Amino acid sequence: MLRFLEKNGKSREIHVRHDLEALIFAHLDTARLLDVPKETPLFQSAVRRRTSSPASPFTPTTSAV
Repeated sequence: MLRFLEKNGKSREIHVRHDLEALIFAHLDTARLLDVPKETPLFQSAVRRRTSSPASPFTPTTSAV
């Protein structure tokens, strides 16, 4: 199940198929995100990433270079 936090503090939960679940866990394993807090963004920008800075979410304005 995926949980989305939306505008005005609303939250929504969406059930996912088993194949999508496997892909998400493969991504988490590859990105080394399996043991991080739940508040950590699922998709993170790798641009100018430093080990000392907090994780930043991948947004439409994030450069993909």
